[in-house]
Amino acid sequence: MVEITYNENNFKYGLSTLHAWIKFLERTLQIVYKLESAPTTKRTTAVQKILISEKKEEIQFRLWEELGLKVDRGVQGMGTSNTGNVARRFFKNPERVSEIPGFDVRLIHTYSIIKP
Repeated sequence: MVEITYNENNFKYGLSTLHAWIKFLERTLQIVYKLESAPTTKRTTAVQKILISEKKEEIQFRLWEELGLKVDRGVQGMGTSNTGNVARRFFKNPERVSEIPGFDVRLIHTYSIIKP
């Protein structure tokens, strides 16, 4: 068995759970986009890619219309619109987010428990 050693100085500033929320948001969105068109093989077919793209557009539109959240959009000079504020608002109300098809309220609630 390998013994893992830690440098205690690395933990003196704490762990940013806000960054965890951003990653949880991104992973949750990726899963929801692919729910209905999950590939049966390692390769995604052209039809599956179209279905995933359509689902992504639908989820993005509904999150914007219903919650005012702009997710998974490119922002010039910054990368993506998935910021800490977007993630915080996304996980603030799990019941409301779960009204959008594909989001499981239990999963969203579990992620929302992590407090920055």
